[in-house]
Amino acid sequence: MTRKELMTTAYDFARFLKTEYGIKDLKSIRPEMTQAFLNGKAGSGDCKHITIKQYQSRINKLEKVCSNLVRGPLDFTTGVRIEKTADNSKSRNIALHRDEYKALCNIKTSSNAQIGVKLAYQFGLRESELVKLRPSDWKSDGLHIVDSKGGKSRVVPIVTKEQISVLREFKTKCPHGLELRTGSINKWMNRTCKVLGLDRITESKSKIHACRKAYAQRCYLENRKSGLTHKEAWKPVSKALGHGNRPELFKVYCPEL
Repeated sequence: MTRKELMTTAYDFARFLKTEYGIKDLKSIRPEMTQAFLNGKAGSGDCKHITIKQYQSRINKLEKVCSNLVRGPLDFTTGVRIEKTADNSKSRNIALHRDEYKALCNIKTSSNAQIGVKLAYQFGLRESELVKLRPSDWKSDGLHIVDSKGGKSRVVPIVTKEQISVLREFKTKCPHGLELRTGSINKWMNRTCKVLGLDRITESKSKIHACRKAYAQRCYLENRKSGLTHKEAWKPVSKALGHGNRPELFKVYCPEL
């Protein structure tokens, strides 16, 4: 593991501990808190089993580093387990349709999760990125996503009036960010889709990933319309999603094309 990956996990874990348990010192951390953190990652739908295992490995490393720091044994991980889950890749292989998106946007709610869904659909963001996003990340050259998966950062282009409209709503209603924890946006989306009768979404494992796929397909088709070849059209979309130049992911993110 890289130093940056370890630091990113440490920041994420520390924020979770402070928010959920009010933890202020290392000696107060207990294995059940680590278990809750990993369970939250698994329940978000944003992490595969192997990714959860990587989080567990990094926290094991952090336990050793922190024990050396305080010059005494700490216990973050005794008894912590990750349940093996089935491969849900096929059931996640759908993109949110435009009419479904509009229905989610039009329903009345006081939850900032609705704005999270709008941001995911308009910019192809992961839920883990949404909960860290701040209005100040909107800059002249695009939407800056900092220290995302694997410690990577990127800039997502802002090219449509609809994107700008959502960013303005975000800035007005959420001056300090969405102020939601990982997992809550997916849960809101699932509950709301049930209310709206969007069975195609509730019966899948997609949720926010369905928004990311919708963004990918929409941007790819726009690029193709402008005269770009398949390879030329997909490359910037893959980068905007945070995957770098990954041609093999086209079928994953554009299942309906």
